[in-house]
Amino acid sequence: MPTLTTSGVSTTLEVLTPAFEAAREQVQPHLTDLYDDIPMTDGDGTEKKLYATGGYSKPREMYGNPEHLDRLGSYVLTAKPITYGNGFEIRDDELSDARIKSALVDAGQLGTYVGSYFEELLVTNIIEQASAGTQYDGFDGQMLFSNSHTWTVSDQTPGIPAPTYTSTQDNLLATSGIATVGDVLTDLYAGLAAMDGYVNDKGIRFGRPSNFKLIALGCSLNGPLMQMLDLAFKEVARASDNTNRSGWQWNVSVLGSPHLTNNNNWYLFRIPAGGKKPMGKLNRQDVVTETYRDPKLLLNYWQYSFRCRALWLQWWNAVKFA
Repeated sequence: MPTLTTSGVSTTLEVLTPAFEAAREQVQPHLTDLYDDIPMTDGDGTEKKLYATGGYSKPREMYGNPEHLDRLGSYVLTAKPITYGNGFEIRDDELSDARIKSALVDAGQLGTYVGSYFEELLVTNIIEQASAGTQYDGFDGQMLFSNSHTWTVSDQTPGIPAPTYTSTQDNLLATSGIATVGDVLTDLYAGLAAMDGYVNDKGIRFGRPSNFKLIALGCSLNGPLMQMLDLAFKEVARASDNTNRSGWQWNVSVLGSPHLTNNNNWYLFRIPAGGKKPMGKLNRQDVVTETYRDPKLLLNYWQYSFRCRALWLQWWNAVKFA
């Protein structure tokens, strides 16, 4: 005699969640070098305040008054996590008729989507943010890549002395093209010079860290672009070619993302050793799965959810070539 399904909920949860998790783990994120994971606890409430700290001023004549000492300014970004999720329903008769295999396929497909979804959020909402004035603006009210970065907007505690550099700064650079390795190297050195020249709120250059990592990011759907980035920065890509070799000394890591839509643009990120990365993932809740049942309709509902937020932290260690 066939066994009757007496609890669609327990059966669904038992077999669908492992299929979902297995598929999610197979899709490994590949942009993790570009963002920090920022945990959010219950004590943070519904939002978290993140700070960009201003700099000290240059040495100056002292008059013996402690009030004359610097007090650093804090530039505040208030970030709220966003809830994402999905799921599907499955009837009791589908379980009892051994049609659970199709549901397993569905759960696996959803797991695959979740594995890469945050990086899609990072690209869409931060790297390729279309315009300022959205919830994805940074502490200065601008996009990550902007010609209007300033130390005056959203300044909650100006510090002493107050910011002395209020002009806008630009990390959107005109590209030399991607036709040759020489074009890419021209962009590289322009990007390094730009990052060396950016200044803090006291007008002092951030300068070049003594130890840092460089990452070039391009659209993986653009073969010619990715080829030129590889040729410029990977010696193994052209071992027999001895021309334009200066890019090799920087040990640039080349990453590609299929989520980038501006195919001919590319990006250069500088990651100081032990320092913050240019972007972040505000992580309020990791992926959880749950199920519930409507006994009147004989329907089981399986779903997952997670809460996070993509954001940027340091515009001065990132440039865009467009």
